[in-house]
Amino acid sequence: MERGKYRLKVAPKPFQVAELIRGIREKYGDKMIYEWRVGGHLWTLVEGIIFGLPHNMEENPVYKAVLEVLLIRLANIFNAIVEPGITAKMSKDIKKAPIPYTAVGGSY
Repeated sequence: MERGKYRLKVAPKPFQVAELIRGIREKYGDKMIYEWRVGGHLWTLVEGIIFGLPHNMEENPVYKAVLEVLLIRLANIFNAIVEPGITAKMSKDIKKAPIPYTAVGGSY
């Protein structure tokens, strides 16, 4: 790809993502790895890692506020993607499976 940009050529095996993250951390450290989660004190809705963002972005109060809003949106998008998969898995006939409300613009 363009200079300085990389793309994974081989799809990772299922559930191998944690190993890939661990390898990148060992090689490059944590300075440009931003970890995030959306949830409450006793539960987590979604959590993730964004490569290329400084890990200390939340030290800037404006960035922290912006990230909170954007990551809640990202968590809702993630759930909207997951819901059809769960519904399809539970359905006996995939062709007649209902479309989850969250997948077509509904909110929680």
